[in-house]
Amino acid sequence: MTVPVPQPPLVKAALDHCPTRVAHRRFLVWRWGWLTVGIAAFTAAPVWLAFTEDVEGAMPWVAMTVITAPFVALFAGLALVSSTRAARVLRHYPWRAYPCTHVPVQEHRDHLVVLDLGGGERLAVHPVPLRCDLERKKNRHPGVIWFAGDVHSGGVASPVGGHYPMRVVRASLGRGGGQDGTLPPATPLAERAGLAKGGRYRRLSL
Repeated sequence: MTVPVPQPPLVKAALDHCPTRVAHRRFLVWRWGWLTVGIAAFTAAPVWLAFTEDVEGAMPWVAMTVITAPFVALFAGLALVSSTRAARVLRHYPWRAYPCTHVPVQEHRDHLVVLDLGGGERLAVHPVPLRCDLERKKNRHPGVIWFAGDVHSGGVASPVGGHYPMRVVRASLGRGGGQDGTLPPATPLAERAGLAKGGRYRRLSL
């Protein structure tokens, strides 16, 4: 029996959709938590070394912490920037459902999602700042994606239901993809959502 695909909620902004709002807040908590852990570990490691009696035994752990903690904090910080930009998009655009195909990462450096916009037009996007396979995120309808944003710049995508909103940016479809030409002037809505500046769409990587 075929499971009917839930349609996007009839709300003015995607962030007004309760599951989307809850998921976004959850992402913020996780990312703030990892940022705090990274900073705290980097700060505490030298202090522990200064007060421990077994300096020789503690040295490998301190060295590993000092090396890895900044990367944890960096990635968490980048993810928070991405979350902030995602929230701005979700406050201005509603969810829309599009047929889609997922391109395996083996065929591209990122997990591409190709949206079928109709009329022969396609839009390829990929999650940022880190790789994320939206096809596997509790996705009962992999042939459909919810998208909020502007097709000329990117926005936020989620599996059907809005429970995993990820910031996405445009990606190249390669030769013949029809996606790498000159972009039209940006809309005022795209400006307010942070997807454009000075009348031009932004090429954001976060």
